[in-house]
Amino acid sequence: MSLTDVMSGAGLWVFPSIALLIFVVVFGAAIWRAWSPAGEASRRRMAALPLQDDPAVPARTTNATKPEAAR
Repeated sequence: MSLTDVMSGAGLWVFPSIALLIFVVVFGAAIWRAWSPAGEASRRRMAALPLQDDPAVPARTTNATKPEAAR
């Protein structure tokens, strides 16, 4: 009995079929989320993120960076 006979009789066709089904479901969910009317406000908010100004970052003080033992 050769390896080809063993592998062809093992019924491994199930695994690629399950993987394809999972891919189709996840891809369909991504398309649905991207093009659904309910996500319009979220898409507009995310599209405007690169255009918003960053909030001011407070300056770091030198005392905050020193450990207590060094004083």
